[in-house]
Amino acid sequence: MNYLSPEIKKYKAHGILGEAPHGYVKLNPLAPSLPTFSNYELPAKKKRVEDVILFLNESRKFIMEKELSIQKKKGKKEDELSKIKQSLAEEYYKTVSIGEYYETVSGRWEKYQ
Repeated sequence: MNYLSPEIKKYKAHGILGEAPHGYVKLNPLAPSLPTFSNYELPAKKKRVEDVILFLNESRKFIMEKELSIQKKKGKKEDELSKIKQSLAEEYYKTVSIGEYYETVSGRWEKYQ
């Protein structure tokens, strides 16, 4: 994930993708109206963004599942595991920087000011 970090930051800064409340990144549906969008209309660039999103989300899912597995082995109950999962998702969600987009709990997309 660290390898892709600069690329992810660029996509976020350009408004192409953003954080979602469930701990994953998504394509920003507002991106087509942004001036940077034309840089990502070529099929190869669009595919690269999609591949990065897929890899990042799979990595995050693996990390969350691994942590939940560790906590389950420690004897945590389902309600505690649910809180831990939510906490992990919130950690990613809180990484939004000024100028980046994020999806609200209600499904709207906003730019962090």
